Amino acid sequence: MASEGTTYVIDPEFAFYGPIGFDIAAILSNLLLNYFAQKGLDSNRDEYADWVLDQAIILYNEFKSNFINLWNTNSSRGEIYSSKVFPSIESFQLAQDHYLNQIWIDTLGFIGAKVIRRIVGIAHVADIEKISDVTIKASIEKKALKFASYIVVQSQYYNDIHTIDSIEKLAQYAKEINKEV
Repeated sequence: MASEGTTYVIDPEFAFYGPIGFDIAAILSNLLLNYFAQKGLDSNRDEYADWVLDQAIILYNEFKSNFINLWNTNSSRGEIYSSKVFPSIESFQLAQDHYLNQIWIDTLGFIGAKVIRRIVGIAHVADIEKISDVTIKASIEKKALKFASYIVVQSQYYNDIHTIDSIEKLAQYAKEINKEV
C-alpha cells in the first residue's frame, strides 16, 4: 500500500524477485499439500487427490511448454543465448534444456522448503489445519514432511540415478509416500 507520505509492504513474500523456480514452487507446493490433506478430509477422496496431482503435472508441463515457446518466438535470444554463442539449433536447444533443468532443481528445493515451512512454521495450510482427528493430521504432516525433506535433498543431487527429474516422478513419489501407513 502506498500513499504520498507512506509506503507499507504487506506480505513481502509476494513481492519477491528471484529464481523462477520460487514462483512455480509456490503453486506446486500448495497443490501437493492439498493432495496430502485429502486422506484426512473425507472418505473417498482418492479420485480428487489424483486429480490434484494431475493438475500439478499439467501446470508444470504447460509452464515448460509456454516458457520455451515464448523463448523461441522472441526475436532476440539475449546476449547470453545469442546465435554467436549457440550457432546451431541443437546447441541452443541443449542450452534451453540445461536452463529448464536448473529451474526444475530450484523448483524442487523451494517446494520442499515451502511444504516444511507450511507445516512447522506459523503459516499453516487450512487443508491440513481443518483435519479434526489429531492422529490422522499428524500422520499426514509426517508424510508431507518426509516428502519435502527428501526432495530438498534430491534437488542437490539432480544428476543422481535416483533423482526426481520430472514433475511426473515428483507426483509418483508423493503417491508412494501417501500410501505409507
